[in-house]
Amino acid sequence: MTVTGSLLAIPAIDVDRVRHGVEHPRYLDAATVDNFERMNAGLWQQFAQIRSKRQVLPAARQHLAALTNSLDEPQSGDVRRKLCTLASDLFQLCGEIFFDSDNYADAAHCYSEAAHASKEAREFDMWACAMIRTAFLSIYERQYHHASPMLDRAAHLAVRGSPDRTTRFWVAAVQAQTYAGLGDLSACQRALDKAEQVVHLDAKVPAPDGSGSKTRAWPRNGAPVT
Repeated sequence: MTVTGSLLAIPAIDVDRVRHGVEHPRYLDAATVDNFERMNAGLWQQFAQIRSKRQVLPAARQHLAALTNSLDEPQSGDVRRKLCTLASDLFQLCGEIFFDSDNYADAAHCYSEAAHASKEAREFDMWACAMIRTAFLSIYERQYHHASPMLDRAAHLAVRGSPDRTTRFWVAAVQAQTYAGLGDLSACQRALDKAEQVVHLDAKVPAPDGSGSKTRAWPRNGAPVT
């Protein structure tokens, strides 16, 4: 995971530039990236269905290794952004597995790498999801004063995301829980009112990431439960 995070900081290897120096360079095509995306979706599905979440970890690590190798290959800017998005999604899955195993330190590390990858991809909805997950570690420990500023940042990111996604309403639902923990009932009610506005969204495109693990009050697609 640390190696992957380091590679995310390296700019994409320009395919056209490599082609001038190598007759037949190896580079990633759309079909390979699509296969990575299907693998991500399959792992999330396994995670949602299996009782022992940690059983998904070996396959997730193997897939992360494949993504890491791809990040070091010649690629276009668009392909790199897609790879970063998939890396963020996979890091969040690994974080959920660690969280479900009560390994909060490793979960926090995964969420941090997920936020880094989302930032590289400029995927604001997924970046917000990573911040929500990080905040939830504090919520679970009842350290609501630590969670609140993290959720404020997530809310700002969600505003920059897709208006068709439910991300901002998910943030509001988790903020309501945090305000309740802080004893700020008026702020809690305002957050709940905002979360409930999801029912008025014309095209309910789910947040790009969510959860089905323990203690969560939301499904895999990230839509808040109202």
